[in-house]
Amino acid sequence: MNKSDLKTGMMVQCRNGKHYMVLLGTGIGGDHENVFVRKGGGYMTFDDFYDDLLCIPANDGFPLVNREDEIKIAHEFDVMKVYAPSEAAYIGDIDHCKLIFDRKAGVM
Repeated sequence: MNKSDLKTGMMVQCRNGKHYMVLLGTGIGGDHENVFVRKGGGYMTFDDFYDDLLCIPANDGFPLVNREDEIKIAHEFDVMKVYAPSEAAYIGDIDHCKLIFDRKAGVM
């Protein structure tokens, strides 16, 4: 699964277990045009990820002790699962989505 395979309304699950909804073409522009949004607050931009949905370690002065820590933190945000809603009424509801990609299980 690649970033280009994602559609608005899909849900992703990161290695840390948190779920985010995919929003494409937000109209905000720049690196906020395509984002992953977390219910209750928080987001990540598509620019934070390689094409294969693995998180890119920060290298922009993020105040961490060392590069190894940056890599460990990024690893927690790797996309491990992708879900598609079963109906429009269930967009954003992970309980009513179908698993379409599982990095560990090899589901595609």
